[in-house]
Amino acid sequence: MVKFFRHIISLIIGYFTIGSNLIKKPVTVFYPEKKKEHKNLRGKISFAEGECKCIACGICKSVCPSKGTIKITTKEDEGSKKVLDELSIDLSQCIQCGNCAENCPTKTLIMTNDYEYSSTDKIDLIIRLRR
Repeated sequence: MVKFFRHIISLIIGYFTIGSNLIKKPVTVFYPEKKKEHKNLRGKISFAEGECKCIACGICKSVCPSKGTIKITTKEDEGSKKVLDELSIDLSQCIQCGNCAENCPTKTLIMTNDYEYSSTDKIDLIIRLRR
């Protein structure tokens, strides 16, 4: 008999919870139609607009926790000075931590608010900056 009343009480509590949630505003967002972006969102990494200011120092590559994401190729310039030939970032391996953008001395790398970049071809997820 005691078990019966416990079950009835738990049912009443359950119905009360359901009823109170029916009159509240929904918590979820209808994702594809409505997108909610936060000011501190770290989305896809990209290159800054305008002239290429990368000096091929390699700091972005050294601070990246997922090794192999950033590849830098350099070439010798006049006077045997090292100059950037190509900077490529594999977004399929990037974890969007933002370390490369924070530590870049020339602010060539930036974090965007774009977080939708799925692709069926892995080549589409590699971004390149050539000088």
